[in-house]
Amino acid sequence: MVENIKNLKRAAWITVVLLLAVMAGSHFAGSRNVFSLHAGRFNSFAGLMGTVIFSVALPIIIRLIFCRKKEQQRGLSFREFRLFKLLSLGSVCLGSIFAAWSLLIPVFRYHLYLSVLAALYGIYSVLPFQRSLVYDLKIYGVSDEVN
Repeated sequence: MVENIKNLKRAAWITVVLLLAVMAGSHFAGSRNVFSLHAGRFNSFAGLMGTVIFSVALPIIIRLIFCRKKEQQRGLSFREFRLFKLLSLGSVCLGSIFAAWSLLIPVFRYHLYLSVLAALYGIYSVLPFQRSLVYDLKIYGVSDEVN
């Protein structure tokens, strides 16, 4: 199980670094005024809502679903725990793509700042720190058997 946790942590860190690189690249490309558009309501709202839904709301819903599953089964297998972590990471990836899109195209400044803040919160929530992984393994009652 230790090797599986290391693989999960490695995949999460690589994804987080790539997401931050994409957001930084979008910021630099957006500051060069690649698109000569004016900020519009639709782009601003779509970027903000996509970021908030996928980076904040969906990981919370995924966590609640797996908490309920844990209560019904009296614990999760490591395979289910890995699925939980990967679904949360994938959701945050989609939210970060919306934030990168907001950085790339002209949007209202307030919506831009909120979407970047929501994306950074989502990225922080899936960071695989040792302390949080041990806590999650204990809370979800993950068994040592790997299916």
